[in-house]
Amino acid sequence: MATNITFSDPITIFLETPAPGRKGINDQRSYYKVKVTDTGRVEGSTVSGDPKAGRPILTYEVLRYDSASAASADGVGDGVVVGTRSSEDGASGFSFTSNASVDEKISKDLLLKNIKPGIDDAGEKMMLSGADNARLRESFSRLGSSDLPDLTQAEGDFTGGDANDGGAPLPYVRPSERYTAPNKVLTGSTPIRYPLDLKSEDQDVLKITIKQRKPRRLEGGQQQGRKNGKTNAVIILPIQSRVEDGMTVDYSNGQLNFAEAFAVGAIRTALTNEQGKAEDGSAIGGAFGDMMRNVGANIDGIEQLIGNVTAGSVLKTFGSGATGSQLLARQDGLALNPNLELLFKGPTLRNFGFQYRFSPRSAAEGRRVKQIINFFKRSMAPKRSNGGGFFLTTPDVFLLQYLHKGSDHTSLNRFKTCALKTCQVNYAPDGTYATFPDGVMHSYVMTLGFTEIDPVFAEDYDNSDDLATGLFSGSGPLAPSILDEARGTGSNIGF
Repeated sequence: MATNITFSDPITIFLETPAPGRKGINDQRSYYKVKVTDTGRVEGSTVSGDPKAGRPILTYEVLRYDSASAASADGVGDGVVVGTRSSEDGASGFSFTSNASVDEKISKDLLLKNIKPGIDDAGEKMMLSGADNARLRESFSRLGSSDLPDLTQAEGDFTGGDANDGGAPLPYVRPSERYTAPNKVLTGSTPIRYPLDLKSEDQDVLKITIKQRKPRRLEGGQQQGRKNGKTNAVIILPIQSRVEDGMTVDYSNGQLNFAEAFAVGAIRTALTNEQGKAEDGSAIGGAFGDMMRNVGANIDGIEQLIGNVTAGSVLKTFGSGATGSQLLARQDGLALNPNLELLFKGPTLRNFGFQYRFSPRSAAEGRRVKQIINFFKRSMAPKRSNGGGFFLTTPDVFLLQYLHKGSDHTSLNRFKTCALKTCQVNYAPDGTYATFPDGVMHSYVMTLGFTEIDPVFAEDYDNSDDLATGLFSGSGPLAPSILDEARGTGSNIGF
């Protein structure tokens, strides 16, 4: 009994048939789509370790239609089956039915070549509908698939030998790893692109890789390097018109008046001097002696400060908010020099925003747009773990990379691993609700807000900038070898 049936988008083929009454060929436009059926049966084998055992058995049927509109209808419609094939081991290859025309049989090679994308299209729908068994890809390969995404299953089920049954004991697994929810692999390492005809070899693009987030370990009081899990999806998008980044470091105002400075100096010197004594051997440490000697002409002010501090403490017992510094300023017109200085506080995490407008030009592109939006929303959401609902596992992480002709873009910024914090989708960006016949919106505007999960440090930059320093000095053109070397040596923007 069939368990899953999917249909490809309509396929238009110009059959090269002999032109009547003259030499040459006649281009005949025909309309088809491919119906793929998971029969619910699997390959059986009595041979131990046979790789085909358990592989799902699929079939496809090539349906011919009289018009493009008929081919666009849901389901079989009034399509006529002209050819079939099964993935079952031992089954014959593609075969025509009695409904096939002479022209189709003459153009068999052309027909098979053009329906391959339809097999991929139907196969992708079948896997995205939830039946993403890794063995399905093997079956589609048997059917003649050419470019189906590699939907590899999640890693392992944490089962294995046991000391009691003679097997090796399982290694210790941290709770955050033991209770990791099954993470559905969306497309694996096979990129999905928008627009469908986007070529990263010829155009600068933004590559977004969605990966499973792994815990970061602490050893010896230090954080270890970050390691991400398997790749769930790779999305290729054009670079938008607004491309920018920003660096922010956290500073705060620091104050240290003379009394605090004396105290700090006294404590540090007392701790570092041998036996905490002054050079003359007196019981008072050297720093205390320095403090008394440095008082000098400021003794009157210090006496006033001590008196004011004492007075301020007494006033506090009556609910007053006056401080010693305020009384000093009120009574004597003096203020403590705060020795104000801007002090480094720590790094900050960078934020990046992107906005994409999707305007599908075909049914296939509309499906791709919905797929991309679904991937971003799904990957940024936390997962309920297998721990009975007591735990949540962290969302996936995103690796962003600008590419120029398929390689790192050295003239734009780089990214560290990011988390997707916001994803907003406007389904009617033009102010009017409008859909195509299949329900796909005319346009979508998706706004993404990423935050890096690690700060940027100076050590993250390339220190080799010798070539960049003198790259444009002198007159005359630079040799290509010099330019190639410079691209990887200090001439990149970095983070």
